[in-house]
Amino acid sequence: MNLRMTVIEINIEGGNMTDWIDDLKKHVEKGKEEAKKAEEIRLNKDKIIAAKLPDFWEVLLEQIDAQCSELKQKLPNDEEYHCSMQHTHSGVILARERRPIRRLFIGLNVNAQCINIREEDTSEMSPRYSSGSRRRSEIQVNINTNNELIFRYRDSDYMTPQDLAHALIRELTAFK
Repeated sequence: MNLRMTVIEINIEGGNMTDWIDDLKKHVEKGKEEAKKAEEIRLNKDKIIAAKLPDFWEVLLEQIDAQCSELKQKLPNDEEYHCSMQHTHSGVILARERRPIRRLFIGLNVNAQCINIREEDTSEMSPRYSSGSRRRSEIQVNINTNNELIFRYRDSDYMTPQDLAHALIRELTAFK
């Protein structure tokens, strides 16, 4: 028995059967271009943040210290609003001076583009602050379309060292 088959290719749309391969190639190339552009934007953003963040950090610390001093000066008898800042090798400790003691260990992390915070609440005064709760959080750093730093803390955005200092002190003290 002889079997003879003839394959006939009919292209109703008038295109070539390999058009899908050409379309796929274009799609892959476009995806690579977009990924390259996105990486360039991310690297540029990282450079901007790395350049601006240390200066912002210094001004932030000055603002925290100034606002702590101003609270003590303007509210000398209201200790629930008193706090102090102490420099450490890894950042600062912002501490509420009234019991229960509450402390924020705040450190700059330029590489991770954030400010790390370790919170410590103590219900009893002890030399080691062994009782109480501890919680870690961070302030995320980003930039807006004008290449200005934006700090995200507790679901709010802050753009100035004054506002971020106020938010940190407000978090620490009885003032809500």
